[in-house]
Amino acid sequence: MGHFRTVIGLRCVILWPVVVAATLLSVAVTTKPAHAFEFVDQPRSRDSLEGRNTILQCSVDDDTNVEFKWTLEGEDIQDDDRRSVTDGDLTITRVDRVLDLGEFRCVATNTVTSESKTSDPAELNIIWIQPSAKVTLKSPDSLDLIKEGSRVTLNCKVDGNPPPDIVWYRDKVRLEADENIELTRSRLRLRSASTEDSGVYSCIGQNRAGQAWSSGGNLTLTILDADFPINQESPEDVLAVVGTSAQFRCSFSGNPNPDIEWYFRRSNEGNNVVHLANGTSTRIFPDGTLHIGDIMLTDEGTYICIGRNEVGEADVEAQLVVAKVEDLPNLGTRMVPDGEPLSVNCTYPYGETGGMPTPQISWLDQSKAPISVNPDDRVHTVGGTLLVFNRLVEADNGNYTCKAVNSAGEKTTQLGVVVATVPEFTVRPQDTAEKEMTDAWLHCQADGNPKPQIRWLKKDNSELQDSRFVTLDNGTLHIRNLMMSDEGVLLCQIATIAGSDVAKATLSVIPVLKFSPPPNSKPLERNEDSKMVCRATARTPPIIRWFKLPDRLARWDDHINETDGKLSFHPAKKSDAGRYMCVATAGNEVINITVTIDVFERPKFTILPKNMTGYEGYSLIMDCQAKGDPLPRITWLGIAPAKVEAPHMIKLDNDSLLIDEIKASDAGNYQCIAGSDAGLSNQEITLTVKKGTPPGSTPFTPQLMHRTIAIAVGCALAYIILVVGLMWWCRQRRRKQRRLMKEEAAAAEAAAALGPGAAGADGEVAKLNGSLPHPQAKTYHDEEQKAAAGMSNGDMAMSPLTKGAAGRRGSYDKLQFPRHDLQTLVVIGHGSYGEVFLARAVGITEGVEATTVMVKALQSKNESQQMDFRREMDMLSKLCHENVVKLLGMCREAEPQLMISEYLEWGDLKQYLHATRGENGTTNVPPPFTLAQKLDVINQVAMGMEHLASHRFIHGDFAARNCLLSPAMETKVSLMSVSRDLYRAEYHEYKQKLVPVRWMPAEAIFEDELSTKSDVWAYGVFVWEVFAQGELPYKTLDNDALMRALLDGNLTLETPAGTPDEVEILMHRCWAESAKERYSFSDIVLALQNISPDSSV
Repeated sequence: MGHFRTVIGLRCVILWPVVVAATLLSVAVTTKPAHAFEFVDQPRSRDSLEGRNTILQCSVDDDTNVEFKWTLEGEDIQDDDRRSVTDGDLTITRVDRVLDLGEFRCVATNTVTSESKTSDPAELNIIWIQPSAKVTLKSPDSLDLIKEGSRVTLNCKVDGNPPPDIVWYRDKVRLEADENIELTRSRLRLRSASTEDSGVYSCIGQNRAGQAWSSGGNLTLTILDADFPINQESPEDVLAVVGTSAQFRCSFSGNPNPDIEWYFRRSNEGNNVVHLANGTSTRIFPDGTLHIGDIMLTDEGTYICIGRNEVGEADVEAQLVVAKVEDLPNLGTRMVPDGEPLSVNCTYPYGETGGMPTPQISWLDQSKAPISVNPDDRVHTVGGTLLVFNRLVEADNGNYTCKAVNSAGEKTTQLGVVVATVPEFTVRPQDTAEKEMTDAWLHCQADGNPKPQIRWLKKDNSELQDSRFVTLDNGTLHIRNLMMSDEGVLLCQIATIAGSDVAKATLSVIPVLKFSPPPNSKPLERNEDSKMVCRATARTPPIIRWFKLPDRLARWDDHINETDGKLSFHPAKKSDAGRYMCVATAGNEVINITVTIDVFERPKFTILPKNMTGYEGYSLIMDCQAKGDPLPRITWLGIAPAKVEAPHMIKLDNDSLLIDEIKASDAGNYQCIAGSDAGLSNQEITLTVKKGTPPGSTPFTPQLMHRTIAIAVGCALAYIILVVGLMWWCRQRRRKQRRLMKEEAAAAEAAAALGPGAAGADGEVAKLNGSLPHPQAKTYHDEEQKAAAGMSNGDMAMSPLTKGAAGRRGSYDKLQFPRHDLQTLVVIGHGSYGEVFLARAVGITEGVEATTVMVKALQSKNESQQMDFRREMDMLSKLCHENVVKLLGMCREAEPQLMISEYLEWGDLKQYLHATRGENGTTNVPPPFTLAQKLDVINQVAMGMEHLASHRFIHGDFAARNCLLSPAMETKVSLMSVSRDLYRAEYHEYKQKLVPVRWMPAEAIFEDELSTKSDVWAYGVFVWEVFAQGELPYKTLDNDALMRALLDGNLTLETPAGTPDEVEILMHRCWAESAKERYSFSDIVLALQNISPDSSV
């Protein structure tokens, strides 16, 4: 298409007073048509191997609004599973020398201007070779005419493109041209035949498409003297079906008459030749004919006939091929929109014939009738293998059969065709109005082929992510526990591959009167301004009032102000404590809620401790007193290396600390801590120790020294007497104990003989506690008890140093374990204290030679971490519950200190949950927990955490990674906390500490308010982990985004699939924004007892 010219004729008439002239003006304008394009890449003729893939390229310089199609010999090419057009290029898979013969052209058309251009033609030079070759005798006309000295010409018949090169063999030895052998193209000529030229002649034709052997078409040439065995009748190759019979005829002439023997070489067994004789399936007749009956697959191979006399021997051979047909490939199901074309090719994989002889492939329709081969029919076949639908209609639905047939039988495969139609609504969703906090049902149904997929979407076409929205199998949308935010337009989308449709429905939520959020009981600090807020929502603005119970008619004191649901105290007084009711009214609806207000006073020092100087050998008193409501308790702590140690340090009744006979090691910093449920206050002082005499004191005199010596000698004598007395007393006590043990053993044998019922009350106690009661050691406190004062909110009760401190030291002494009996097995990871590893502890468990234990090493020099380590050790030593790991021992005689605790065989629960998902490199994936097992695990852990809470201990790092699991599904709460490496990704550095923010509520992170209620929040996340198979909570959020969402109150976890409704409710109660609204662990245990594995999911 070239440029075009536009001629415009303009006629101008000019009126002049004398002359009227007419002028014709012709203007030629040259332009270029819009959207013109030219070919950049045109298809080029190329070589292509038959059965391989090839691409013919086609592109233009400006493809805006340009569509491409291809033609072959002027006929449009339709996309099918063998030929397709992509971005202008024509891709041909499995090139066929018949179907792809001719000129290909690319046609580009501009859909706006209708301008069309056709490329230059291109042809495929298809490289191919026929499957097999055959050796024929060209001259003389018959093998019988060949004698010594004859001129013999053989021809290798094999076709291909390009013409194959021929290689000749005699008895499988390659032949080269020489004085007697002439090789020309496909011919072999023997100028003068001799006995040495006798043998089996074969050939190979080869080109770029491959090789063709004459294995089934060899020629045996025998040129012998009259006495030598000469083959008169050669056996012919046989193609037989399993179960039939075959015969090979063979005869030789010679002088004397040759004997005939038969041998068999099975396919693929090399030179392993078996001599044949008469048997059940083989028989050799007197004339040399071999008969094989009841043919099996194992009979396939080469049969060799040998004629032998005293002059020599000769052999000929033939092949027995057992007919077979292979299974056709699975064609599956094709789903295509109504009116679209479809082509499916049914062939064996490239390079496979599919059987012997090559099977013939044909197609049958849904009624098993042959499909037309007429290309004018809408449904027809091409070449027997290609099924073509020019345009699909609904009647084409069904299964089509591809059949491969040869003499061995037939094989079939099914093709499913689904003609997809555009879906239509049978039930459209209707506008619905329901009350808040009730359920709503929106119905939507559709019909189509295949069954339409029904999805519910928001107005902006986004997915409904909330787990309260459930789409049932029939398309109905069930919305549980309606919220005001659910109000709006919802879309029901129906779709098949043929198309889709959308219907709208408006959901109106009728608000009900409710507290939003409900007020909570809270403590108020005395003499500080405070407020209580009560908010409610309804269809009309509610009226909100506060009342102090029991007198709802009493007027508020002057320092209390009530405005729009806000109760303000300016300031709070002790008399303000009590029960308050918030009442909300809207129309005829009235709701109320009662809360309790406590008024407290934080601990304040009335006598502040001061820095002091002490003198060695003399006494000193450090004073410290505090007030508050409730009355605070005073605890003295030494800051390392200083220690508060009995017996020379005693806390007096007035809370002062008395240090008797000061030592140089007592120098250092000390803390006085005043603590109550209202909070903590502390004051740090420094004690300086000097040598010498305090000012105003009398120094030691010789008389005083003598008196001191006398007292020391007297004490030593008294000590010796006491030791001797104790030894005698212990000896008597041991004798008494041995006598009692013998009596108990005899009583036990008698009880066993009487039967189970004789156990009595003591037996019941043993059953309940797991073992018979043991004598309880006297308890007293060690310095480890001091760390308890570091916890906030009173959840860990502080234990001041008193006379009862001796028992704790005694229990610690019992837990001392020899360091040399620990054999390190493997390092689990590193925590804030140091290394955490598994070890083999010899003799730590009674009756067991060695036990695998978990060991935490205190390698940190940080004082606060050292205190936390002692606190943790103190906590474990106090706990005794089947779902909490036991403290088995400790090594404190040298650095680093070691804490030895119980370990279970399957390790931490997080690793097991990951393993059930095929992670952590596991090859044998364990089965996921059943619902019953999940409920059992979270119930065990809840009971363990309830035990911690009942002892007023806070875990602070509770998660699946800190629970241990045994093969018997026994689960225990532990304090592994490998935050430095193994689970580093689950911690976030905040305020120079590694914090498990994904398991913590906002008040624990931003206000440092760790409590049992923050452990309850973590327990809710733990339950989510169990049902989500150990997935990381909020995995789509990084730590900074998570903390922002937590601060804004916008953090939610999607309920994992398969979670019962009751468990989902339990999790959300654990995640209540207000700590007061969260369950206690006792509530959790009670709630789990009412959930069965048959609960609704």
